[in-house]
Amino acid sequence: MVKPFTTKAGLAALEYSLKAGVSQISPVDVDIDALGNNMLAPWLTTYLGDIMKSSRNTRRYSNVAKWESDSDSLWRELRISDDSYEARYAVTKPFVAQIIERLLKLDDELLPNESLQDLGLDSLMMIEMKSSLQGLIGSAGIIRVADLAEWQTLHLTTVAIVNIMFPKTSGREYAKLVERNKLIKDDSMLWETTNAANLLQEVPISSVKIVLLTGCTGTVGPYVLHQLSRLPQIQSIYCLVRSHQVSSGRDRVLCRLKELNLLSTCKIEKIITIDGDVVSEHLSLKLLLYHQLASGVEAVFHCAAQTSHMEMYGRSSSSNIGLRATNVTGTQNILQFACSTRRKHLYNASSLLATWLPANRQDNYLGYPETFPKDGDFDEAPSHGYGITKFIVDRLVCQAVERGLPVKSFRFPLICGDSMTGRKTNLGVDHFFLEFIYFVMKCTIPDIILPLHLLPVDVAVRVTLKLFFDENVPSGMFNITNPHARNFTDVGMLSEEFGRILRLAEIFYKNLDNVGNSLGRHDVFRIMSNFARNEGVDQEEILYILQHGDFNGEITCQEILNEPNIRTLLRKGLDTPFSKVPHDDFVAQMQREGNGSVLYKWLDYYSRDDAPTRHMANGTLPLYSKWVENMESFQLATCAKMRQYIPNVEELIPDPLETIRTDLQYAIDNIDSSLGNLFRANK
Repeated sequence: MVKPFTTKAGLAALEYSLKAGVSQISPVDVDIDALGNNMLAPWLTTYLGDIMKSSRNTRRYSNVAKWESDSDSLWRELRISDDSYEARYAVTKPFVAQIIERLLKLDDELLPNESLQDLGLDSLMMIEMKSSLQGLIGSAGIIRVADLAEWQTLHLTTVAIVNIMFPKTSGREYAKLVERNKLIKDDSMLWETTNAANLLQEVPISSVKIVLLTGCTGTVGPYVLHQLSRLPQIQSIYCLVRSHQVSSGRDRVLCRLKELNLLSTCKIEKIITIDGDVVSEHLSLKLLLYHQLASGVEAVFHCAAQTSHMEMYGRSSSSNIGLRATNVTGTQNILQFACSTRRKHLYNASSLLATWLPANRQDNYLGYPETFPKDGDFDEAPSHGYGITKFIVDRLVCQAVERGLPVKSFRFPLICGDSMTGRKTNLGVDHFFLEFIYFVMKCTIPDIILPLHLLPVDVAVRVTLKLFFDENVPSGMFNITNPHARNFTDVGMLSEEFGRILRLAEIFYKNLDNVGNSLGRHDVFRIMSNFARNEGVDQEEILYILQHGDFNGEITCQEILNEPNIRTLLRKGLDTPFSKVPHDDFVAQMQREGNGSVLYKWLDYYSRDDAPTRHMANGTLPLYSKWVENMESFQLATCAKMRQYIPNVEELIPDPLETIRTDLQYAIDNIDSSLGNLFRANK
């Protein structure tokens, strides 16, 4: 019954053994027919049937028998899967996990981000792991034992295996990922000289009178400056401003306050501007001045940031400008200043985009955590340069807190315009607001389930300052977001109100030359007639309004949009239904529009393989299932600390849609300065 191997059968058994990926195997050649129907065949059938049943009901392969080798199973599943990198990763990951679990004799499921060395992987095991993984992929590529030292987790190992098997389609994702994560780890190390442990004790927060502010000409900084100046306890606000050839630092600060309509209510006598730069050693100040400030300043408000959504994070980044310089090196310098001469309170402006949780920690939270991140938390996150820098900043601040610095770090959401007026500036680079403009204008949006994390800028700053100056609020991380639950696609509810108006403005400006802001009556009548016909608006009524309206010979877009009867007519009905489309269809639409789209400069943000919006659409963001299950509970849990220390905070914060509505109305009421030039440029 048990027969000697033939040469052919022996070679087949050897090939199978090398590819099987098991630590022990014993090939046997048995003549089943010779066993007879009444001998072992029934027992063997039952036994092997039990093995197969067990294999289906557990995550482990049987170590007794296998009907199909790991390698055969892997390649069979890969052949029937999509050709995308994500699909190949999903197919390969369980096979890699089974090899590692058997090797480490794990009883529990191996999670993607667990350290293999912490689980017991040593150099001898790496040799066996290399053999098993090589057997898994066969002749598709070469695995070296030396490579395994870099493959520190199941996730990284799977990425590497997929890249080896499909080098042409997956490119150099693994190499880039390893390089990126190593850079994140290196840049997340707080300088050794930054230590507050042995410094003079900080003054009580209620006694802070002299402060230093960075980022005072940016988005959040001017509102921090304005509200600080109105606090009776604050006597002096030193504003660190980069030098400028044309205007002084003080002129730049006052000009920014005036631009935001804050100057008239700001206590400007408290403002002291100093030329400096966060990216330079000693903040680019003379050493004497640096030490004088370090001795006198009692609190630092760090709002300086570069917020580009297109810049990638890498070692080749400039040391003077850009994300890495401003956000990372700048924070290192500010933390060092806060720990110089005397210990200072620190207000740090962070971002919700820095939040990422590995799979093995997501079950512990009902909303985004309000804790400092751990080393390695961002390893599986998309390569979003701004989010990476803010994660690194959070890690740096965490270490500063551990060394004795009193810090309150605030993760801001999407920052919108003033809560009362909707006033916004620099809309040409305001990516997320232009996203809302695009959705409303085009009556389309990616079909994504995602909470609308946004706040008016003045409200966000007011909330953070309440927390910062409250002596009962300890150092730590605080999520500053909207407690009112709204889904991303709810933006479509504003399309009926604003869609036609924005489309009319776009057409008007695309008919202008590069200089003027007005058109002759004949051109305006032609544009309005064509627009009414295409939009299903009563042509005769709209032309009647133009003929009898109070218009001069030359007519501006603002005059048309300000005409009450035209505005009412444009808001009647909606012939273009608002549609939720798959993410890839949305990207394809933008690609077809080319540079005619207001989002054209951010096309790569949506189209690249690891685009944040692709993670949103695929449901692979951390805690996705939590907000899908109950978005209201998720939002409340995300800002739990804010709600704990400011019980009426939900009354202070408006509904997200109301905030967007206010901003859209401001943009329309100030169309020349807000969107006009942008529409004109996208002809």
